[in-house]
Amino acid sequence: EPSTLVPLLHGCQQLLLVGDQNQLPPTVTSQPAAKGGLDQSLFARLVDPAVADVAPALSPKLLSRQYRMHPGIAEFPSFRFYDGLVKSVP
Repeated sequence: EPSTLVPLLHGCQQLLLVGDQNQLPPTVTSQPAAKGGLDQSLFARLVDPAVADVAPALSPKLLSRQYRMHPGIAEFPSFRFYDGLVKSVP
C-alpha cells in the first residue's frame, strides 16, 4: 500500500488502481495492527461508504468477464460476491 502513495505525493492528476475488494483480506497476526485497520485491504477501504464523503471521485468498475476458471467453478464466486454479474467467456 505505501507504493500507492508515491504518485499521490508527487502530484499525479489521475490514478488508476486495479484490484478487488472481494479478494482475500490481508493476514494480520498482530492485534494492534488489526485494530489500526491493517486487517482490511486498500480496496475494501476505498469502496467503504464512509470514504465516499472524502473521495467522491472514486468510481469502482466491475470487470464482468472472466476467462481463467472453468464456468462451473466460476459460478459460485460470481453469485456469492458479485451478484451474478461476472460471466464466463468461452
